[in-house]
Amino acid sequence: MTQTANQATYPIELKWVNGIEWGEIEHPDYGRSYMTYWDGGPCYDTYSAPLLHEDGSVTVLRYCHDEGNWVDEISMEDYVEGTTYKFE
Repeated sequence: MTQTANQATYPIELKWVNGIEWGEIEHPDYGRSYMTYWDGGPCYDTYSAPLLHEDGSVTVLRYCHDEGNWVDEISMEDYVEGTTYKFE
């Protein structure tokens, strides 16, 4: 669910600095599609852009192409302005 506070709609999609666009995939739990990205290797999983939540937390949604389903919401470090997000 998205929320609006201080004229920002959460979650805010951040950017991968080295992610390659794979394509949009509908997420049934959130009622919207997310562009997914991968690192250029074998494509078994793709990931949403990092999502900044109102509380400062950042998560990434993982789509498993073997299962054909969204399988994880991965927590990352809390947001700090200037942070870059990249596949390693």
